Amino acid sequence: MDMSKCPLYLANGECLQKITSNPRLVSFLFRKDLSVIADKWNDDCKGDLQSCSFVIQNTVIQEDTTKEETTPIESPEETHKTKVSIHKIDNPYLVKTDILVYPIDISLSIDDPLLNKMTLGKVQIELDKFQKPIHMGTVYITSAGDERTKMKAKTIFHSTVAGVSKLVNEEDVRSSTRKALLLAAEQSARNIVFIPADCGTHDINDIARVQLSSLKTFLQQNHDCQIKNIFVVMQDEESYQTFEEYYNRIFV
Repeated sequence: MDMSKCPLYLANGECLQKITSNPRLVSFLFRKDLSVIADKWNDDCKGDLQSCSFVIQNTVIQEDTTKEETTPIESPEETHKTKVSIHKIDNPYLVKTDILVYPIDISLSIDDPLLNKMTLGKVQIELDKFQKPIHMGTVYITSAGDERTKMKAKTIFHSTVAGVSKLVNEEDVRSSTRKALLLAAEQSARNIVFIPADCGTHDINDIARVQLSSLKTFLQQNHDCQIKNIFVVMQDEESYQTFEEYYNRIFV
């Protein structure tokens, strides 16, 4: 018997452990960082135990722990030029920013009455003009209204993260987050506001993990990014506490 072959790797190329579980459960059972487990979840080990996602996780985590003991911990400002911060705000649309990244489904219908009210319905009129079909995991750009509106953002990036059923796709959250940051950098934006991309239906823990991991990955891959501040803002206490927890896990 070949001891290097994983007995859980099926003939159809799937991992029995993965198809009968999920990253959150594995993170809990093995007491490993959820964001690290999730980043490696889709890796194909091809049945080789040396390439097993879970074995790799242990090695990476141990190396990171050793590094933290010997290397001074840097603040986000020292690690990147861009500062990421989490905020609880009564009205996120009153934050002065170059770009507001607003999560939306592929119908491009704004479902927040407050946003519609503050833009006097003008942003929805712009959204209605986009040619169909609308694509998932991308960004559609509108103004934030005109001089009569109360919005403090200059531009709104509508990130399509859900279907018409409001079910959020995490890969589309990752894709639209990256595209929003790339476009913001191209426009020389200095300040960006992100709204949690749960669309009122997705687990806020998963959204915090995916959004914040996507932000960190982008900053690690774009060291010359000139964006000064990325604000993740929300209204409710539960979301704020959750994003704070994942911020400390991922950035600190």
